[in-house]
Order: sequence, then C-alpha cells, then structure tokens
Amino acid sequence: MNENIFNQNRLGILLEYKINDNIKFKTGYLNQTLQLGQKVLNRKLFQQNNGFIFSTVLNFNLNKKNPNLNI
Repeated sequence: MNENIFNQNRLGILLEYKINDNIKFKTGYLNQTLQLGQKVLNRKLFQQNNGFIFSTVLNFNLNKKNPNLNI
C-alpha cells in the first residue's frame, strides 16, 4: 500500500479586531501537517509546519461619488 493517507491537513485559529467598516486587523496561529510522497527506510515522511499570521484588511469603496466634485 503506497498511497498517501492525506496530502495536507491544517488547523488554525484567527482573531479579528475591527476598527471600523473599512479597517480590520487579523492575527492567528496555523499548524500544518504534510505527508510527502516518498518513503525513507520504508517509512512515510511527514512534515510539520507552524506559523503566525498577521494581516491588515483595508476596504475602500471607490464607486462612491464625491459631492465636492462636479463631473
């Protein structure tokens, strides 16, 4: 039996802080397990990856018309 149990598996948690409708900050933790497609000494290889996530989300509506512009 030479097939992978799974290709990859991820588990993460993310927290979001919303300043207003246009600005959000997100931070979290990610754990990833990969099963590699090769064997060493007839044993399956797994890779563990851990990481932290930091992101900023900026939403701008560019379709709103500015009442100060005469177009």
